[in-house]
Amino acid sequence: MPVIEILNPQISIPDVKSKFTIIDHREESIDLNEDSWATEYFVLFFHTGPQDPVATSILRSVDKKNDTGPDQLTCKVVGISMDTTPAILDWLDINPDLKDFDVPLMSDKTADIARQFGVLQQCLGQEQTGAGFPANSVFIIDSMDRVRYHCVLDSRVAFNVGEIARLVRAFQASDETKGLAMANFKEKDDLVTNKIPDIKHFYGTKFG
Repeated sequence: MPVIEILNPQISIPDVKSKFTIIDHREESIDLNEDSWATEYFVLFFHTGPQDPVATSILRSVDKKNDTGPDQLTCKVVGISMDTTPAILDWLDINPDLKDFDVPLMSDKTADIARQFGVLQQCLGQEQTGAGFPANSVFIIDSMDRVRYHCVLDSRVAFNVGEIARLVRAFQASDETKGLAMANFKEKDDLVTNKIPDIKHFYGTKFG
């Protein structure tokens, strides 16, 4: 089976459909290329499974109903693993603090989605369908279904969700104003028009 490279920024995402997505403890079908998914920003978290402690910590931190802190993501979120829907439901049921968990959890049982995004990890001889596991990775997808950012980490290291949220806000603000989101973007004052005098003025004011 051919190796597929990871989807880089500005590349459109493939057609992503899943009949096995848990939303509000129900199994539903969603299509990330249609309806509201195709017109809004969203973040995809690929993980090794909700039973994994690192994946659990990430998923808990992006659950808007249970975590309403300043690092809350200003877009939709989807968690993707190769767990079956019964395994996902079991994880939710054994965590009473997640009874109102509002992040859709997509079951990629055949690893098709992980393969399409280029994050499927397989050992030699594991080319058959459903073998391997998705890398601990995150993708920010814009309202035009294009990748704007991706990152892959060791499976033992959790993502900085606050940084992911900051990047989403920066991309959204830049799209809205057509300006440049400068380093350490936090608010719209950190946006600059793409002109050399304005960029010099920003750095002179910000850093002296």
